[in-house]
Amino acid sequence: MMPVLALTSVVTAFLYIPLWQAQALFSFSGDILVVLYLLTIPTLTLFLGGWYACSVYSTIGAMRSLIQLFAYEIPLLASVLAAALLADTWSISEMTVFYNAHPWLWLVNLPGFGIAITTLMGKLEKGPFDIPEAETEIVAGSLTEYSGKLLGLFRMAMNTELIVGASLLAAVFMPFGLHVHPLLGFVLYILKVLVVVTVISLFRTVLARLRIDQMINFCWKYMAPVAFLQILVNLLVKGILIR
Repeated sequence: MMPVLALTSVVTAFLYIPLWQAQALFSFSGDILVVLYLLTIPTLTLFLGGWYACSVYSTIGAMRSLIQLFAYEIPLLASVLAAALLADTWSISEMTVFYNAHPWLWLVNLPGFGIAITTLMGKLEKGPFDIPEAETEIVAGSLTEYSGKLLGLFRMAMNTELIVGASLLAAVFMPFGLHVHPLLGFVLYILKVLVVVTVISLFRTVLARLRIDQMINFCWKYMAPVAFLQILVNLLVKGILIR
């Protein structure tokens, strides 16, 4: 059931993210929390799927996935929610409307964007954070004992999560171009997603894999403080400049 649950959660998250217009297919107050929750489920399915695979490599990979979750999740949440605090809404669609009305404020969130794209690489287990499935150490981590359709579903879920994560960052940190013609808006959406995917692919290519302890130290010593500083800056900007 874990591969099916992983794919279902990331596909469901797509429904709440504005793509080529300011309004998502389904939108409500608090949908950004739902999207972040849905994007956490694939990591938990990897943990459970690897833990019950009865393999040493799978068990080690499952534990690394869970440990890594506690490292990147807080900075990722803080960076995304900082943008929501500035917009004074928990709806992604309403955030895009706010930042289109105040286009210069997206510059305030640039540090948070850097944090978000870095921690997204950890969520996706892309290099240098591909520690849970390090081929030279633990074969394929949680997926070592999977093959055929189940492996295909897991891989499809991870690839879909890449697009969903890139779409979320594009909607939150690059919300421009959502009030134009739908065709032009869709082209801009593709370009914004390609920018995020290109950055992730570039880092994956040029950086070497970290150890699990280095990843935890990096997230908690550097990523988390900057993310919390972004929240403080956004609260100050909201209190001083926005009436």
